[in-house]
Amino acid sequence: MLFQTAKGALHTMKTSLTEKIADFTELPKELITGMAKLTVIGNHNIQVDGYKGLSEYSAVLIRLRVKNGAIEISGSELCITRIEADSVFIEGIISDITFIQKNRNIKK
Repeated sequence: MLFQTAKGALHTMKTSLTEKIADFTELPKELITGMAKLTVIGNHNIQVDGYKGLSEYSAVLIRLRVKNGAIEISGSELCITRIEADSVFIEGIISDITFIQKNRNIKK
């Protein structure tokens, strides 16, 4: 697959085998790849599917481990209202959602 940068250069984008399978089967990519799926309702509710664990929890910051790193949810009056096998439900006043990607070893 090719894409064009802002400067006009063409680059190829690698597609993983699991993404190709998801495209072929027409199943949701997050189901096949194990990536996190966020459902946000306004700035008061968020559901994170595909989380791997809880790293930090306070009324102003919740950090969740996900497949490729972490997701930080910051705000005020944050509260985890429900935890299921691979889903977590958070309520409060959400001001920011940050995705933190794991460091990847770059082969030269």
